[in-house]
Amino acid sequence: MDPLLLGHARLRRPQSRRSLRASHGAFAGLLAAILVLAVVWAHSPEVPGPSPVGTLAPVPGLTYLPGTAIPAPPSTYTLRMSRSGRGGFQFRSRERMDLVTSQELFSFYLTTMSAEGWTLLGKDDPSPTGWTLSWRHGGDTTLLTLITKPAVQFAVDRCPPKPYC
Repeated sequence: MDPLLLGHARLRRPQSRRSLRASHGAFAGLLAAILVLAVVWAHSPEVPGPSPVGTLAPVPGLTYLPGTAIPAPPSTYTLRMSRSGRGGFQFRSRERMDLVTSQELFSFYLTTMSAEGWTLLGKDDPSPTGWTLSWRHGGDTTLLTLITKPAVQFAVDRCPPKPYC
């Protein structure tokens, strides 16, 4: 029968003791599971830290950026250096750079930094507008970015572990 036809006084809500017991049991089970996980987590072995990082192996015959283990661009590229904030370096050129020259500089950094012991984190392959290489060694992270259009700019952004940047 429709509940609207009957008054509220005549309607009774069915409350089953069985459904109340089931919900109380589920709640107690959830609490017990949380307790078991807390005990297991407290007694789990520690995760080992990172392994000690080896030193970089400088490549003979290369010049490095001042105070870093990052190779300076070869002198065959007409790039003028200036320091930027946070230990980075900016290079600019008035001359245009074609795709072949851009790829040569990309290959230079890919081979020399990996030979020194840097780990390649990511890269954006050379294109007509430039490329990007991201490297890590120990706690140091370095981002190399070449932009060829509208003007040639090469940036070396360093991010040592302290201060975080």
